[in-house]
Amino acid sequence: MQRLKGFRLLDDDFLIKCFEGDTSIGKLMHDFPYTDAADMFYGTLVDRVSFFKESKEGIEIMCRAMEDMRNQTLKEGAINSAKRINIPLKPAKK
Repeated sequence: MQRLKGFRLLDDDFLIKCFEGDTSIGKLMHDFPYTDAADMFYGTLVDRVSFFKESKEGIEIMCRAMEDMRNQTLKEGAINSAKRINIPLKPAKK
């Protein structure tokens, strides 16, 4: 069983405990802290986690999304740095 490190919802996972049980919401709340689809109950979430972590297509999609997020963060960081040291910004070329 693999859980996200540091994942907590209030003290003692209060929200997860409030919704424990064999209901749809109970199964979904159980699944939130897990990173391995084999430890999850909620079918739709199991399917999507499996797709993005185990299929070639899903892994490629996640890699592109992470790369896009990294590039956006780098761009925002460069803009913020330039603003802090008063470097004039030129409009991006299209």
